[in-house]
Amino acid sequence: MNSQCVNMPYATYGTYSSTAHYQFFCLQCVTAGSGSINYAAMMSRIAARAPDVNAMREQAESEQQLLVLYNVTLPDVCPPTSDNVCVHQSSVQLLGDHCSWLAKQYIPASVTGDGNCLFRAVSLALYLGRVPTAVESHGNATKSSGEYVRTRPQVLDAVVQQVKATKDKPRKVYKRQHLDGDGDAPRNVKQVTNAAQCVRAEFQTKSSGNLADEIQTLLTRLLSDDEDFVQGVQCLLRRSPSVVLFTQEQINDMPMFCCSAASGNMRSVLAVDRTFNLSSLFVTVTVLGIARS
Repeated sequence: MNSQCVNMPYATYGTYSSTAHYQFFCLQCVTAGSGSINYAAMMSRIAARAPDVNAMREQAESEQQLLVLYNVTLPDVCPPTSDNVCVHQSSVQLLGDHCSWLAKQYIPASVTGDGNCLFRAVSLALYLGRVPTAVESHGNATKSSGEYVRTRPQVLDAVVQQVKATKDKPRKVYKRQHLDGDGDAPRNVKQVTNAAQCVRAEFQTKSSGNLADEIQTLLTRLLSDDEDFVQGVQCLLRRSPSVVLFTQEQINDMPMFCCSAASGNMRSVLAVDRTFNLSSLFVTVTVLGIARS
């Protein structure tokens, strides 16, 4: 992330760089289709951290930092009046029968019964305006107009663990998650595919693009006590560096299968394959055929 690309002050850029739990989202991603800040998505990201209270607190701090970055201020606290709320008539009757004094001091307001009524009730008590009844689509979505709800981190962690353990195809992992899950599962196969790509990238050796760095890496491996593959690195004047790679097990196989002492049905020819290009390298491979019983 470059501070100039997002028109971010250097002080704020430093804050995001030094605070591990701060998540940056561009302005397009934090706004709804109407152009206003998507508060519902912010609350969804905080709710996705439940039941870890510390993680929810850190996520709330991250969302607050986004509000500061984009100069967004919450509306002033303003308790509603009877003209601003929809009265819940069943609660009025219930309070009148069992707690009439409470009905004289307060007005029971109707909120959406979606399992999040406590939050909606508190929000209604603090802020005037329309309480959102549905989560809006992702601010960066171009083809989908459906609701966007962030997948819980525990679900994504379970997908990664299953990909590492089974090496199964993404579609098979996706089906297993839906069959074995308790209601929480990946949104689609694409989500599992992305997780599998991240796992593969984690175990792939990344080239630095700098020959000196790569030679230094090989020389460092020669000093390692548990190194059993890199056997030698040769650097000569006006010649390209050469590296010798083999394991002791491969060396032990050569007299066992290629010498005269080898049995007839196990004897093999030791061959040197032609040199071929592998990325920016030239590779010469020594091979022998091992008969399978």
